[in-house]
Amino acid sequence: MENQVPIMTPDRAMYEWLTKQSKYAGLKITQGYLRLLILLGSTGSFKFNIMNDAGSAPIAGENRLERSDAFCATQHGFFIGKAASGQNPRSVVEQSFANPFIFTDATENEALNTLYNGQLKIQISDRLYFQKLDLKRFKNVGTAQQGLNMTQPGVGINDQYPASEWNPKTGLYELTPHIEFSGQSTPEVEVTLPASVNMAGTASTNNYAILYYRGFYIPDGAKLGGGK
Repeated sequence: MENQVPIMTPDRAMYEWLTKQSKYAGLKITQGYLRLLILLGSTGSFKFNIMNDAGSAPIAGENRLERSDAFCATQHGFFIGKAASGQNPRSVVEQSFANPFIFTDATENEALNTLYNGQLKIQISDRLYFQKLDLKRFKNVGTAQQGLNMTQPGVGINDQYPASEWNPKTGLYELTPHIEFSGQSTPEVEVTLPASVNMAGTASTNNYAILYYRGFYIPDGAKLGGGK
């Protein structure tokens, strides 16, 4: 039987590549994620804080990068979410579109839809990864949507969907190229909208933008110059 070339998944191939990089020699490389939140208000642009000690203090539910570590992102997603004003934002659920049964005020719903006409810039130190990445690619409206009526043959409407359909890959896209974040670098992740709009929640709720990365977390990866 002839030798066959093993077929690798993109994540496996990336792991193999990372283990061969001298800057990460001897370090543990494990699958991980970053989860970044912004409280939305009236604005035409906003920036996500990548580092744990950058900008304002981390919002509950965020998972930022420590200064000593590195993170290689292979997938990313952009979401929105809502929480009651007194609710801990740790429980905010990612939504892949401005569902009118969740974002019920017509004004906020229209404003949140404007997000998907915006663009994302990602630059780390002097390396530009994306100048104008469209946010439209992250909008995902499934068949099962929270609040919509469910029907059964011969029965008709008998209930509503308690949540929108979701799987581990909903709203996530492969990154080409991959992005290496380092605690020793200066990352800039900015969303720019076509115009300034008020995306805040209602009198009793808050709205959030959520940037989510999957990839490989490398503890102490920045100490040896990794991720630059």
